Amino acid sequence: MKKFATATVAALSIAATLALSAAPAEARYGRKGAFFGALAAGLVGAAIVGSAARAHHAPVYSDCWSEKRPVYNRWGDFRGYRYIRVCN
Repeated sequence: MKKFATATVAALSIAATLALSAAPAEARYGRKGAFFGALAAGLVGAAIVGSAARAHHAPVYSDCWSEKRPVYNRWGDFRGYRYIRVCN
């Protein structure tokens, strides 16, 4: 569901940028307001999507560490060691 929401927000920000940047055809040079409005909308949309993606992958610090533990197969034979995450 989070991927769908992120993709939806990204699509809406792109659509808003395109809608705001569309201007009627003119023979003269100008319309800087439309360009900067579209640029601002795109930057705001990118900031929202970026912060949502970053919040999903934010590190959580707890009392966890890695320990090297022996690994056995289903017949009880020793197969080696593996680092396993251990938490309190």
